[in-house]
Amino acid sequence: KQKRSKDVIFAGSWYGNLHVQRSKEMVEIFDNILDSGYNLKIYNRAYYTHKDDPNRIFPKKYSDYINPPVPFDKIEKIYKESEYALNINTVTDSST
Repeated sequence: KQKRSKDVIFAGSWYGNLHVQRSKEMVEIFDNILDSGYNLKIYNRAYYTHKDDPNRIFPKKYSDYINPPVPFDKIEKIYKESEYALNINTVTDSST
């Protein structure tokens, strides 16, 4: 059985001014992860598709943690490499 890392995995996108509250919360969460001594691995789903859109580029302070996207059929393997996976949703007031 593979030993899992302590990296925190996030596979998703940055939305900057398109979703201001989400962006603020992501910065707070990411900074807390890094301040706690954990490594952050961001698999940026918009890495290739929105590389020229400033609203879709992660802040520079996270550039060392950015990785290209992983196809959906391979993401399970990425998540299983670590003990921690992070999911962040834009919708925060859903009843489900």
